[in-house]
Amino acid sequence: MTNSPPANVNLSGGLAPGESGRVLASGIDSLTLAVELQWADDQAFRRLAELKEEAKKQVEDEPITVAVGEGTAAARFVVKPHGSNGYEWLLVGKEMAIKLGSWLEAKQRPSAMVDLRAELLWTHGPDAAVERVRQVLGAMGAKVERMKPSRLDLCVDVLLPGATWTAQLDQHFVTRARGTDTHRKNGDLSGFSIGKGAASARIYDKAREIREKSHKDWMFDVWKLPAVPEGHRVVRVEFQLRRDMLREGKLQTWEDVRERLPRAWAYCCRRWLRLVVNPKVHHTQQEPLPWWLLVEEGFAGAQQAEPLIREKAINTDRRRLAAQSIGTLSSIAALDLIDEQRTEETTLDRTSFLRSALAKAQAHASIDDEEFTRRVDRKRAKYGRAGPRFRGGKATADDAEVESAAVPEKHRS
Repeated sequence: MTNSPPANVNLSGGLAPGESGRVLASGIDSLTLAVELQWADDQAFRRLAELKEEAKKQVEDEPITVAVGEGTAAARFVVKPHGSNGYEWLLVGKEMAIKLGSWLEAKQRPSAMVDLRAELLWTHGPDAAVERVRQVLGAMGAKVERMKPSRLDLCVDVLLPGATWTAQLDQHFVTRARGTDTHRKNGDLSGFSIGKGAASARIYDKAREIREKSHKDWMFDVWKLPAVPEGHRVVRVEFQLRRDMLREGKLQTWEDVRERLPRAWAYCCRRWLRLVVNPKVHHTQQEPLPWWLLVEEGFAGAQQAEPLIREKAINTDRRRLAAQSIGTLSSIAALDLIDEQRTEETTLDRTSFLRSALAKAQAHASIDDEEFTRRVDRKRAKYGRAGPRFRGGKATADDAEVESAAVPEKHRS
């Protein structure tokens, strides 16, 4: 559940004097499921084999649309020209990535490994995201026998005073991990990593990671922040639990995870890792740092759905792609001006130059409408996201499209 600030608190102005920090959000940021399936026949396998072979031939991913059912958004993927880790097919989309085996019945090894994306989890909530896996695999013709968590990432995001965020924080670690690492970029602290095995943790500047790497600007909406207040940091405390640790914690099914999430978080930040005032005294006398107490108490369980994230994420992609497009077209326009004499005071007419550059790009690209359509379909699969009618209701025309459908007609809902 997202923690919203009290109505009388203006987060844009930062923390109040004496306030050690404030929890902005908590939830599940990543989830991998090991899925056991039962297939009625191999028709879906044959279709996937055709697409994989075409991807090899074209040296480019092939798009596929899974028609989940009437009134429910279709799921879009690209089929890679290769498998992964012994799985025959790799389907990648904005919502999830699926590694799929070529055996009809469940074996000792899971039939599929499904990685749920952070955007899906925060947009629709973890319960709906897990149900989405059932929908998609069911629409492909498989009966889901069992789903087990294979990896679980839990996090709390906390607003801290900038002065708190220093490399000396590692001197306050008390952990069961064998090793810790401090990470810097351009001399500035970016974060810490703790452990590398069945359990591990990261503490890092989340706003910086968004700006420099993930571009998940929609997290600011989750935080209810227009921007990071001056002199502050938004720090993420994230624990990653893998299969052995999940088994030890008796988190064998999704129902187990939902029931035991608070207990799992308490173990992570009170026993496996703590940040204390003085780690050298006896453990019975160790007091947590004031802001670490907020982290301990700030995990509110699985987050609620934030449907506006989808629109925000699409706009982020649009801005990024527009900037790339303008950059490419301006380079084409610059080629026409190489031999021209012009002064710096002369301002170019952006619209006319971009139109001219686009016309030249069309002329030199030498692709027909059919190839252009293929490329657009690949991009749609790459950027496609389930809309607000994710779990039912009247689907939009775009949601209901089934061209390049994943499975034979008899398996469609």
